[in-house]
Amino acid sequence: MSETSEASGMFEHLGPALVLLRNLRGVKQSELAQMAGIRSSQVSGYESGAVQPQLAQLERLLKGLEVPFEVFLYALIAIGEIQEVVERGLVVKDLRMKGFLQAFNRWLEDEGAVALRKGQDTD
Repeated sequence: MSETSEASGMFEHLGPALVLLRNLRGVKQSELAQMAGIRSSQVSGYESGAVQPQLAQLERLLKGLEVPFEVFLYALIAIGEIQEVVERGLVVKDLRMKGFLQAFNRWLEDEGAVALRKGQDTD
């Protein structure tokens, strides 16, 4: 199976979700590419939405970011809802946003907090 240039379903927000998680981790595209063992141009393509990664590449990206797949899925859903809120001028009342925030907070309380602090320690 090859990478595809068409986004579909909830994966249409894959790029913004990767950008969000990469920025929370505090790494550059080139650093993420190195951590995931892929080319920087691939990371750029995934983040811009020009192409969709195969599952193997997505797993490598998430492993490089030290982000559980559950948190990534919640990020996809939340970004989709944020976009809808912005486009329609709606108020967020959906429980899926709460689900993302709860999963993200659990991740931060566990190994995520350690992962996010990597590179920020000055010791």
